[in-house]
Amino acid sequence: MNMPLGWLWHNDHVAQRLRKDGAPLLAPLNVSPVRDSRGTVTGAATMARDTVEDRGDAAGEAARYARSLIEMSVNPLVSINRQGEITDVNAATEEVTGIPRDQLIGSDFADCFAEPEKARAAYQRVLEEGLLSDHPLVLRHLSGALTDVEYNATVYRDGSGELQAVFAAARDPAEAQEARRQVVRLALIAASSHDAIYSRDLEGTITSWNPAAEALYGYAAEEAIGLNGAILMPPDHEGETKALIKRVLRGDRGFGFETQRLCKDGTLLDVALALSPVRDAAGDITAISIIAHDISERVRTERELRESGEKFSAAFHASPDLMAITKLSDGTLLEVNEGFTHLLGYARAEAIGKTTSELAIWADLGDRAALVASLRESGHIGELETTFRRKDGTLITGIDSARAIELQGETCILSIFHDISERKQAEDALRRSEAHLRTLIDTIPDLVWLKDPEGVYLSCNRRFESFFGAAVKDIIGKTDYDFTDADQADAFRQHDAAAMAAAAPTTNEEEIVFAEDGHREVLETIKTPVHASDGRVIGVLGVGRDITERKRAEEGVRFQAEQLRRTVEGAVLAMSRMVESRDPYTAGHERRVGELATAIGTEMGMAGADLDGLRLAGTVHDIGKIAVPAEILSKPGRLSEFEFSIIKAHPATGFDILAGVDFGPPVAEMVLQHHERLDGSGYPRQLEGADILPEARILAVADVVEAMSSHRPYRAALGMEAALGEVRAHAGIKFDAQVVAVCARLIEEQGFQFTP
Repeated sequence: MNMPLGWLWHNDHVAQRLRKDGAPLLAPLNVSPVRDSRGTVTGAATMARDTVEDRGDAAGEAARYARSLIEMSVNPLVSINRQGEITDVNAATEEVTGIPRDQLIGSDFADCFAEPEKARAAYQRVLEEGLLSDHPLVLRHLSGALTDVEYNATVYRDGSGELQAVFAAARDPAEAQEARRQVVRLALIAASSHDAIYSRDLEGTITSWNPAAEALYGYAAEEAIGLNGAILMPPDHEGETKALIKRVLRGDRGFGFETQRLCKDGTLLDVALALSPVRDAAGDITAISIIAHDISERVRTERELRESGEKFSAAFHASPDLMAITKLSDGTLLEVNEGFTHLLGYARAEAIGKTTSELAIWADLGDRAALVASLRESGHIGELETTFRRKDGTLITGIDSARAIELQGETCILSIFHDISERKQAEDALRRSEAHLRTLIDTIPDLVWLKDPEGVYLSCNRRFESFFGAAVKDIIGKTDYDFTDADQADAFRQHDAAAMAAAAPTTNEEEIVFAEDGHREVLETIKTPVHASDGRVIGVLGVGRDITERKRAEEGVRFQAEQLRRTVEGAVLAMSRMVESRDPYTAGHERRVGELATAIGTEMGMAGADLDGLRLAGTVHDIGKIAVPAEILSKPGRLSEFEFSIIKAHPATGFDILAGVDFGPPVAEMVLQHHERLDGSGYPRQLEGADILPEARILAVADVVEAMSSHRPYRAALGMEAALGEVRAHAGIKFDAQVVAVCARLIEEQGFQFTP
């Protein structure tokens, strides 16, 4: 039956009420006015909806009760649409007309009266005035019998003012007024419900449909009423209806369950359904009343929480880092992951339920005290470097990050410990390598110094100390203004600024006048900007050579220049030999690469200074490995990602070492590019195609061929055939096709061999 819409005073006002058993109930209330025949408010209809789903919906119970009252009424009740067609009736209407309900619905209401035109005039008054009270009419029975009645009718509109139905009640004059009030009250209760309320007969046909059902499922009342309720059933729920009807017929009352229903637009909706039988005046079950409550948001939230928990569990157990959940109070281990068992050596069963103190996991208990204190204050802590003790007693160093969480009402700690033992070892090795490099720099006969952007000296070598006659502790933190006059210091600052602004090293001749005795010295300086990882210039590196004597004797300039070139080349070669001495497995590698590269260059028409530059670049192409720890260079197994990242830095390091030296040909750039590949897959700058120097393309092929054909600590020599096969497989992709062809011809046709 179409229930009319009323005028609501207040919706969903949350208030507390007492149940019969004294228990408090928190529920949203819907309150609507009850009016008399003149439209005067005489009372209020209140509907309370229990917010606890398992308790059922009070509004739904009220609606079912209202329908039962309507059906049990001895007076005819009928709803009529805008076209004057009957949309619903009660049992009393069937009885007084002698016409079955299914024949009445859809028929012209006026046909039920002895004077149809008088009935239509009354209906028009209802539409115009909105209310009809105690209007006399004569009902006609199918048999011809007539019944005098007084009709009361009212118009019901939705929230936008749109007419929904005319509800009419026929009563004898004595009972007409009270019946009208009762009908209006019950109609308002159903209309004000925020849950969908509808009914189905025992054959499954929908017989009533309230506005909330329209909003929930998308079907208007005139669409839904008369259709089979199967329109709401998803494809995989077909058997649900029979089971529900069976429960209703055996007398189950007010049972509910959660399921899914199909909306008009095809979407699936999660709902909680409450079902109750509807009985006639004789007590027989004639229909099923259904209240549907939308639980989509709750189901979605529960699903997201469940998925979030599953994701956390997967991440927790899959993480290679040590992860554990402990009680904040005493450190009892509640859960550990595979990273915990792998790093500390404890089986899960050995750890769960024990405290970290019992297992002596913390090497320093003060670290845990600091962690607990920080968590109590802020709820989280990040990157606390600490040391854990394994089951076998050995120690591991790592970074511990933790967050306070609540589990079953108790504060716990979620800890993530990242093992940095290998990194610490690599850092120690790097410091040792830096010490070696420092020793090497101190043995260089040239002056070497480093300044910050403001011109303050940050470091210098021993030659610099001896040249200026001051100890390093007296130089660090000073500027040129502390050693020379203002004009000369200004000139130095200009040279430094030019070097930091330049994209390549700059060379200058700088005359130094010592303040004490006026003695003059001339330095030839090479200054290179030093960049941070983000590209900012953070300083200038200077290398100076004393060329005073050369300036005094012009006739010896060329000789001195040649000597200087040889000295630099010798120093570079010495540094290259030092790299090889630190990695005996690759001893002779650079020399052999230089031989093969020179042979390829000669075959391709190179000569003179260009060929000399290629030979030198090949001979020192791995000079940057001087900054790589020896244990990484000679490691027999596969390198870790961190170790390989250190190795990959050697071209740039080699460039930095050689960039300040003017070899004529771009030797430093060749060294920087010897691991670049035509397709951009190389390093360190991922250059492509023509951006790679021709000499660097030759070095790339020579380097791979020599490396694959020679023995390495992590594998035996693969042989020349395998080496040529590798470069041929990537010719034109990673390697220059012409260079590969010339290399293969030299080896296979001209018998090229490396010197012993």
